[in-house]
Amino acid sequence: MSVLGDIDRENRNIGVENKNGKIGQTWKIVYVDEMPEDLKKGEMNKDWGMRIDTPFYIVSSLESGR
Repeated sequence: MSVLGDIDRENRNIGVENKNGKIGQTWKIVYVDEMPEDLKKGEMNKDWGMRIDTPFYIVSSLESGR
């Protein structure tokens, strides 16, 4: 998976690409039970701009960590 264009901005598409070694293809899996306490299911995360309501989270390693 890759943040298309390696651009760190909200609402960027994610695509499947060949490995290119860029930061837009670096991800961290954060499981629900390891999320910080202030993030609860269904609440809007103002930093990420998305609702927390999935079993796990894929967080980009781009500068903002979305």
